[in-house]
Amino acid sequence: MGIWLVGGVDDLNEPKNNFTKNQFEAMYRLLNQLKEKYPDAKILGHRDLPNVQKRCPCFDVMRWMIATIIRLNDKKEATGRVRKTENPS
Repeated sequence: MGIWLVGGVDDLNEPKNNFTKNQFEAMYRLLNQLKEKYPDAKILGHRDLPNVQKRCPCFDVMRWMIATIIRLNDKKEATGRVRKTENPS
């Protein structure tokens, strides 16, 4: 299955990570939904497929996904710590 983001190149048609925050958020939600439905699926960029000589996307999709999960988990933990501190029981 392929997911396509519009953009990813500069004015000279060279790879450039110029995707918007909204594009990344939508991709994250979609990938999470697909991963739930297809848990054994691998998340890769086009450039990461065997025998493909492409530079797109212009970022490492798997590294981005892992970093996003870590960032969101850290944010949830920080929010949880604040709540516990504010509401001691």
